[in-house]
Amino acid sequence: MITVSDGADGGSCSIQDNVNGSRSVVCEDGTDVVIRDGVACWDLNANYTCDNATEDLNGDALCSSADCGAFPPLQPAGVVGWVTDTANLPAAGGTLYFVPAADVLALPATTVAVDSTNDEPLEDTIAANGASYQQALIDSNGFYELQTLSAGTYFVTFIPAVTDTEHLPGGSACRTAVDAAVLAGTRLDVTVSNNAPDDATFVGSGACVSCHGRSHISETMHRIGIWSPTETGALQNLGPRFDDLYMAIEDKFEVVGGTTVYFYDYDATRGMDKYKTSETNPGANVAFTVTVQRNAGTNSLEMVLHNVQNGADMDRTFTVDAIYGGGVMKQRYMTRLTNASGNYLAVLPVQFQHAGREAAPYGRTSKVWRDYHGDFWYDENNDLLKEPGANRSFEKNCISCHAVGSQISGSDATLWKAELVEDTFFGSGDFDYDGNGVADEVNVGCETCHGPGSAHWASAGQGKHIVSPKLLTPEREAMLCGQCHSRPKGALGTDSPVNADGWMMRAGTSRNDFLTDYATTQLDGAASDYYTDSDKHSKSHHQQYSDFIRSAMYKNDSNLLTCSSCHNPHERTDNPRQVIADVNDNVAACGSCHTQAVGLEAHLTAQSIPSAATKASIALCVDCHMTKAAKSGAGQPAKVLNGVQYWANDITSHLFKVPDRGLAVSAGMPVPYTNVCGACHTAAP
Repeated sequence: MITVSDGADGGSCSIQDNVNGSRSVVCEDGTDVVIRDGVACWDLNANYTCDNATEDLNGDALCSSADCGAFPPLQPAGVVGWVTDTANLPAAGGTLYFVPAADVLALPATTVAVDSTNDEPLEDTIAANGASYQQALIDSNGFYELQTLSAGTYFVTFIPAVTDTEHLPGGSACRTAVDAAVLAGTRLDVTVSNNAPDDATFVGSGACVSCHGRSHISETMHRIGIWSPTETGALQNLGPRFDDLYMAIEDKFEVVGGTTVYFYDYDATRGMDKYKTSETNPGANVAFTVTVQRNAGTNSLEMVLHNVQNGADMDRTFTVDAIYGGGVMKQRYMTRLTNASGNYLAVLPVQFQHAGREAAPYGRTSKVWRDYHGDFWYDENNDLLKEPGANRSFEKNCISCHAVGSQISGSDATLWKAELVEDTFFGSGDFDYDGNGVADEVNVGCETCHGPGSAHWASAGQGKHIVSPKLLTPEREAMLCGQCHSRPKGALGTDSPVNADGWMMRAGTSRNDFLTDYATTQLDGAASDYYTDSDKHSKSHHQQYSDFIRSAMYKNDSNLLTCSSCHNPHERTDNPRQVIADVNDNVAACGSCHTQAVGLEAHLTAQSIPSAATKASIALCVDCHMTKAAKSGAGQPAKVLNGVQYWANDITSHLFKVPDRGLAVSAGMPVPYTNVCGACHTAAP
């Protein structure tokens, strides 16, 4: 970057672009001009001035490139280094804590509670014991020095000064434990994350990709979770998942006459699916039908609701204005309703399930179509069709986890309104959500994980005023995903964990602050969201984080993992769910940390698993440690054992614990034995 500043004469200078692509500095006559090509490597505080006391590191009374290689002497029994942020500026006043890995390992099982002392592995440990830990203060230039480091293994963790709002806890050395013998006598430089200022605002992902490039983010499900059947955003690429996204449209909506779904046998004791569903008329106890179709005249997707019980109640036709998912296991559909205060989105009463079967091998939840709150659309007491009110709107209940930077306001009596980010840069919005002619960002975007980007944009990037998730403490990075991949309830009492002002947490928020200020109605899942086994495996969907923070991956004495350790957040990989490594390769998937994975036969034998010697070659780590216990769509067939067809669910457990085969009966949960193992090992329970 070239910087031009006017000299002593005070004239006016400017940089002009030439036709040939070069640039010229043009000044008024007599003007002195200083041209700087960025910040010199010796200029630690970026003030373009030689500060001899702190920047003349080789002591020659000059600041030059020779000082860039100079460095205070190493400490034979300790460690020294620089702590700088992503803008290469010093993290002055902060402290490096050498957190004993043994203390992290010794933390008890995670307690889900405000002010828990064991749910943030590094920050809780420092809060409890930091005063007694070896530590080094970072000076005004970013330099630290620890003359003697005691024997042990440490997570080297940065904590900013109390008055420092520009940086966040963590640093590039906080996730992998390092032995003191390796650190002694060395230089360990640490890079820390900046923070977005409190007054920063959301600018939209289009602004981000204008500098950072689009990569393949447009192909991720986070970018195409909510989409329009009539327009596609510039950062939405439906192509790689077209078959799944359009399966219901092609197979159900577009067939001649559409597809009719019968809703019958109402059961008030159930949750979202109080009605059974069928594509064929079951005869008795049908309340209403929903016909999904494409309108030949308007070419729009529609759902027609017909009251079977009351012929005087006229049919109602609703246009599908937005589609919710479809790339992974299920798809829902939304229509725009209107009341006296305005309009809002409501989720229509059918959920399409890609793996569903009309035969319902595992009950109503395994059908092709599942009732999605049909009771919001039909009044059983009066046999009348109805429309869900504003209290059931997508805005109040759902949109906050999907639409980056959205703010929710309103009331049940009037309307709930979502203020979304208008992503106008390169026309990158997903679609015109609010009907004002400007495309909005309706999905997870760059600023969900990196924080509001206005200040970063204003400073032309340069690493300033933006959150770098990989440089946060692992608990803060995991919280980015955890705010939505768990089951808290916020100020509105819904699954959108917004604070009292209607905002989701900003990137870099600690777990304790999230529980205190955002998960104010419910901290995480209810008892019904988990199985009854002693480990409490998750039963419901979007609870991966709820499991993960109770796992040994989250708290251990070697490598503190986060979601991005295994999942690529920025692009679609060759593996399902953006998993980085091939789970069919034990060494690639798990062996980089668990070296015993290469000795799988010995591992299986040690677990007293019959036939280990003959079956180790086909056994996968994930078969046992990441069984599909939770459910989002219809689930999938598992093994047939002793004539019994077992059923697996479709979301992988992130507890990494192996549920025993007996739980298939006692807890009614899918387990490795019924999902994979039982066909080759001992008889089924």
